[in-house]
Amino acid sequence: MSFFACLAMLRISNMQQFTTEHLQLLYYIIGPLVLFFVDCYFTQEVITENEAFAYSFYEIDFIGTNLAFQKCLILCIARTQRSVSFTIGQFAPLTMVAAVTILKASFSYYTLLESRQGK
Repeated sequence: MSFFACLAMLRISNMQQFTTEHLQLLYYIIGPLVLFFVDCYFTQEVITENEAFAYSFYEIDFIGTNLAFQKCLILCIARTQRSVSFTIGQFAPLTMVAAVTILKASFSYYTLLESRQGK
């Protein structure tokens, strides 16, 4: 995705005048990036809510409750020790850090290609 965004930015920067092709390339850049950022944002929200849910078990006043409830509480605490994580095809975690990394990489590729093109 970062390489595709880089090539589209390079193509836009090499055009002389504003045409409909500018808009097409902007849509090709913005569309997938917005979808990816929305996925990353909501994934981060799910992870945050999962952590809050896990910590909520520790706030329960279990003293004086029946034994079955206490055993169930211990089981729930044990299950929430591992946090939820989403990955991009077992390649990288799907978080806002990954989204920012993709943007940084695409801009780095763009500046590299732009500097090479000028020589």
